Amino acid sequence: MPVLIPISTFFIGCHGLIALGLSYRVAMERTRTRIWHGASLSEVASQPNYLEHPNAWAEFVERMTQQSIVTKNMEEGVLQRTIRAHGNFTEYVPLSLASYS
Repeated sequence: MPVLIPISTFFIGCHGLIALGLSYRVAMERTRTRIWHGASLSEVASQPNYLEHPNAWAEFVERMTQQSIVTKNMEEGVLQRTIRAHGNFTEYVPLSLASYS
């Protein structure tokens, strides 16, 4: 007799993969725009620039990032939209999955 995976376990796993993808998009957008905290340049204006006097590790990471990430002109609102999409997902998906299991 085959052992079947409960349908709720299947959906939880699928949503976990979607959450991983959304997290990756937010991390890549933060890397591309160099906004590490907050969602816009106005929110981070008072934070120090860690790349002004970087240590050896920060120089290495910055060099590798510049080579691997395509930096383009910062489009207004892309980071906010990706953060909000990830936030909405993490707020509402657990509620909907809990109602089915």
